[in-house]
Amino acid sequence: MSAHPLNCTSYLSPGLLNSILSSWDLGPCLPCEIFSSERGLFTNQRQIKSINLVTCVMHYETLDFPIDISHLRNLRSLTYTSPWYPADLKLIQRFLQLRHQLSTLELQIGPIAPEIAILGHDTFDVKDLLLGNQEVGESQPFFNLETLSLRLSLNHMEADIVSALNLDCLRCVKLHNCNGTSNFLDALSNSTQSLKLGSFQLTFAPSRPDDHRSPEILSAALARFLMAFQTLEDLYLSIPRISLKAIECRTIQNHYPALRRLLLHGTIRLEDPSSYPVEISDDLFYALLTGCPVECLSLRMQLRIPVSVKPKV
Repeated sequence: MSAHPLNCTSYLSPGLLNSILSSWDLGPCLPCEIFSSERGLFTNQRQIKSINLVTCVMHYETLDFPIDISHLRNLRSLTYTSPWYPADLKLIQRFLQLRHQLSTLELQIGPIAPEIAILGHDTFDVKDLLLGNQEVGESQPFFNLETLSLRLSLNHMEADIVSALNLDCLRCVKLHNCNGTSNFLDALSNSTQSLKLGSFQLTFAPSRPDDHRSPEILSAALARFLMAFQTLEDLYLSIPRISLKAIECRTIQNHYPALRRLLLHGTIRLEDPSSYPVEISDDLFYALLTGCPVECLSLRMQLRIPVSVKPKV
């Protein structure tokens, strides 16, 4: 990143920015012109409500300048996408000090492709990142969170994350190829708090082609989760064919009459013919379309009988 674009930040009037969309490959630099609390962009921009950062920091980098974001009292939305590097985690940890005031949190930590191994990956580092440094008496550090989107490993911290959420406030959950998804769904289902989600999105593919057990465990956990509450308006599932085939109509009908948008996609791998779209059963198809409140329906499945003979929606 050249110095010229960063220098222009000094000409911005105090409090001018409401949102920062910083989507770039920072490479080996974390520019102090933006992040430094002494001379950076955050010094006089205190009305920022939304921050979106996509970074890539070299593993040997350190934050050698002061960062203080405590004055960002209007920050409500934080989106952070980053590989697994220590400097990145230190930076996002600073922002998560304001987690109690966030209404939207989207985190992708690690590679997009789930099959790529992350050297030195430690789930407990993420747990400390999200839940560490809690204040005394802070039982729900994400008390005001309404939207949670995660693409990271949830292993060994599923129940801890659920306990940190105020489910009475949470309205939208998005899980993208998260290890530990099944246990996380069970933790939500078994919570003493009542679920009131209006939107749920799940994208999941086994990390290994020979991992046949995960989809079966997922389908059972998903069924328990969908039967635990009845408030969904949006349900988006992009999951393995085995999990999709196991879906029972009652788990979807449990969210009638609220449900308005439904997406059921069977994930496939071209090298694995057994993962090709599953044949949807007549019972599920008829029940989904006959007398249901769904206004928008997307199916990626094989149908056993022509659509033309199906009853009118």
